[in-house]
Amino acid sequence: MVSRPETLDAVKEALTRRGRTVVAVQGRSMFPTLKHGTRVEVHPVAFDELRIGDLVVFSNGRTLICHRLIRKTRRLCFLKGDTNLWTDPPVIWGQVLGRVTRVIHEDLRIQSIDAPHQRLLAALLAHLSYPYAIYYNALHYFGACRWWAKGIHME
Repeated sequence: MVSRPETLDAVKEALTRRGRTVVAVQGRSMFPTLKHGTRVEVHPVAFDELRIGDLVVFSNGRTLICHRLIRKTRRLCFLKGDTNLWTDPPVIWGQVLGRVTRVIHEDLRIQSIDAPHQRLLAALLAHLSYPYAIYYNALHYFGACRWWAKGIHME
């Protein structure tokens, strides 16, 4: 997920005032968990509450990014988009804005990702992150992914 710089300030303010916010996803790095146009509900989180597999929203200084937590040590989070072949640079705790707790699909169906089976699936995806990314990138390379560029306009 990537956002505009003005969105960053609005998200920080909403998390401070209301304790949660909803943000629209742009891009394809978290496919199929988060499709382009899907909205996510973000809640502030303590470092000790984060679990491997959680979807973490952080700021790189310019934009918001939502990727999966694949490892954490001390006050560093190692995050990766599900279809990315690489991890993000280590994220310090001060960059983390919150954790995704619900996914609001385009058909307005709300999916909680805190259920035990959802958390188990998320942890599995985190542990198999690289083979998963290679699979989706291979599909794209051989032209089997019609979803890859469909309707995605990065601004």
